[in-house]
Amino acid sequence: MLKIHTDNISLGASAADKTAAIRLIANKLSDAGFVKSGYVDGMLAREQQSSTYLGNAIAIPHGTTDTRDQVEQTGLQLVQFPQGVDWGEGNIVYLAIGIAAQSDEHLTILRQLTRVLDQDNLDKKLKDVTDPQVIVDLLSGNASLKFDTDCIVLDFPVSNLIQLQAVGAGQLKQTGIIGDQGITELMSATPTPLNDGVLLSSSSQDVQTSGISIIRAQQPFDHDGLKVQTLISVATKDDKAKPVLEKLVELLNNNQLSKLNEAKDNNELLSLLSDNTAPAQASDAPAQDLPEGAEQEVVKLKNPHGLHARPGAVLVKAIKEYDVKITVENLTEGTGPVNGRSLMKVIGLGAQYNHELRFTAEGENARQALDHIKEAINAGLGEKL
Repeated sequence: MLKIHTDNISLGASAADKTAAIRLIANKLSDAGFVKSGYVDGMLAREQQSSTYLGNAIAIPHGTTDTRDQVEQTGLQLVQFPQGVDWGEGNIVYLAIGIAAQSDEHLTILRQLTRVLDQDNLDKKLKDVTDPQVIVDLLSGNASLKFDTDCIVLDFPVSNLIQLQAVGAGQLKQTGIIGDQGITELMSATPTPLNDGVLLSSSSQDVQTSGISIIRAQQPFDHDGLKVQTLISVATKDDKAKPVLEKLVELLNNNQLSKLNEAKDNNELLSLLSDNTAPAQASDAPAQDLPEGAEQEVVKLKNPHGLHARPGAVLVKAIKEYDVKITVENLTEGTGPVNGRSLMKVIGLGAQYNHELRFTAEGENARQALDHIKEAINAGLGEKL
């Protein structure tokens, strides 16, 4: 899998404008043996089609499919511009990631980037960084919260709190979040009861990276007169767990913590504590109950190379043409819904050819918006089909 390495990172560069920056990056790709000299023309042409600005001070300049014959081997060159480069429409770039791709392998990098772009103060960190390893850590998610379906265990056969704590701590250790001292702290601490059988425990000892585990007992049990079913264990090294804890507080305040006990699978539970509260559903599942006036449409992606930056930008542009709230789900991958107006969220769906995307629109012109989106997808989102 294509990965980011310190050898591919250049710090302290400067460029008068976007064109100069792209030429500099193209030269670095050429010097590294990734591309031939003609690749720069494809990079400049691609930028004319639509901006490669991704968000949070990052751009991803790359060539067109017509210039793939100029690629010697798939690779990356990351260039930091601490003074910033105007990438158009008021967007200042501090880190540009030049991509040379023979195939679709680089899409893994794009999806990875979309998962870390919402880090707090990422733009400032990229501007001020003086160590290339810091960039590797930031963009690889090493500085992000570890909280995914691997951190969740549902319907585990335990019958007392000590067993539940042991499984929760063990899951954090197994996923590389904490060490032995962290396990000791979690096992000795008294979890805080929230409501509906949900308990919260935390540790700041021997934490390798901030992360969360959730363990749900197969059946609720009694502990000192208190109902217990779900234990949330939080390992904190920084403030990366804050958004999840805020969602937890939101569920508590709305008397909805019982949803954690009722979630059908790991993806559904994960979505309850993420930015998107609606659970992912299989493509043949019935649509969830919709708010009054909302509409849905399922469309298969026609693009042979998937929903990468260029078709993603065209899709987002089509969505923004309507003053309507629109979310998108990748039903084939079972993702939760994301904000359709966010390019990085849309790319992060990892949609490939023939994947089913479900669009949910709320607003006065919901049906017109969905029809327009469907037409844009069927037309290829700016690419030849």
